[in-house]
Amino acid sequence: MHHDRLLVRLSKLMAPAGYSALALEPVDNAPSLYNDIKGAADAGDRDACVKLGRVHEGGWLGRRPEPAVAYRYYLIAALDEHAEAQYRLGIMAWNGLVEQPDPVAAWMWLRLAAKNGSSDAANVCDAASAGFSQRDWGTAEAMLAHWPRIKASDGRLVHFYRGLLQ
Repeated sequence: MHHDRLLVRLSKLMAPAGYSALALEPVDNAPSLYNDIKGAADAGDRDACVKLGRVHEGGWLGRRPEPAVAYRYYLIAALDEHAEAQYRLGIMAWNGLVEQPDPVAAWMWLRLAAKNGSSDAANVCDAASAGFSQRDWGTAEAMLAHWPRIKASDGRLVHFYRGLLQ
């Protein structure tokens, strides 16, 4: 499908501002840099959570790709309304990087990211919903309407609502 290729291409091209510098650090500095970012993320810095998610998603700084670890760090920041984290979760859901591809969950994350200021998410949100059935729209809108509950559950209810509303 054309939209699959578009989102994969966009997800590879749209690294956060200033992040490319992390990927270009000398290899001998990678462990130190990783520990600095992880320490900041573990201390509650949501931007560091996103950077750490990018490291684990892309296999940067000498790490192997670990999409499930990236998902967890993105989720921490996404629950605090971090637009880029929500955008990354949308791309991961669309491409099925942790579970099966889920365009409905992808749409929800992308809509939240767009609402929180991500122009990248706003640009791909329509592509994520291309081909939605009336049922998909109902599920997607219900998930978005239940965002406060999903957020209060630390994100665990994303899959619950997705299953319940199908």
